[in-house]
Amino acid sequence: AEGTAASGGAGALQAAKTVLGRTLTDVNSTLERVLATVGLKLPAPQQPAADSGAAASASPDAIAAVLAPAQQALGGIVTLLDRLLGQR
Repeated sequence: AEGTAASGGAGALQAAKTVLGRTLTDVNSTLERVLATVGLKLPAPQQPAADSGAAASASPDAIAAVLAPAQQALGGIVTLLDRLLGQR
């Protein structure tokens, strides 16, 4: 997704966002099913920030905005694993 977004081509950011969204939906579904077998759930995702138009270009801020859902998902997984393994 980052490579697609960074290419700067027409629609590159939207294409990266679409691919990442589909992938995260599939991964989160699988994780939720596995976690449910042991009585756990992923933390609820935070609401995305309002789109300020940054997605119109391949600036670092726009790319970071596209990747933010993946970072949130990974952060939730880390938090859950920390709790599960007694780190926090």
